[in-house]
Amino acid sequence: MHELRLLGRFRFSVDGRSMALPKAKKARELIAYLAIRPNLPVSRSHLAALLWPDSESSTARFNLRQMLTRLRREAGELATHLSSPDGESLYFADEGCWIDANEFRRLTPNSPERAVAIYGGPFLEEMDAEWLRLERAEIEGLYVEALASLAVSATPKDRVGLLRKAIAADPFREALQQSLIRTLAE
Repeated sequence: MHELRLLGRFRFSVDGRSMALPKAKKARELIAYLAIRPNLPVSRSHLAALLWPDSESSTARFNLRQMLTRLRREAGELATHLSSPDGESLYFADEGCWIDANEFRRLTPNSPERAVAIYGGPFLEEMDAEWLRLERAEIEGLYVEALASLAVSATPKDRVGLLRKAIAADPFREALQQSLIRTLAE
């Protein structure tokens, strides 16, 4: 079973063994962008513009082609999940690959405890591309909501721990601060 971890640091393993990763951050960004939209073809032009927003389109497309060649050479096992159905688009084929960010999103509404257990940190925490900010904010919001919902039915001791984790992820959410203060006062 292939396992792609995007929550926290970017990691890839096969049957529990860590596998080679692409060296370039942009290659990891490409994999992540496609992996959170599994089996959805994305145009190469869009991907090139996303990864090289300050470059001319022809230069960005050239960079994408070069990066895909390096990616297949450096991280062949991971690259097997990339598919190009028509030469003009790419997608991440998730068959046989467990992706933590997608599983986290799937579990959050009905199994917040399992979702929280999967959460390994902010989405691609070591990267700072512009498009990551929205994804990261959405996932962190889901994480905080999952912790808050678990805190409601937790024992006071467990509630304190859950609320502290939620506040660490979102220190400006006043309702969490108030809930922690009330719990500590009990």
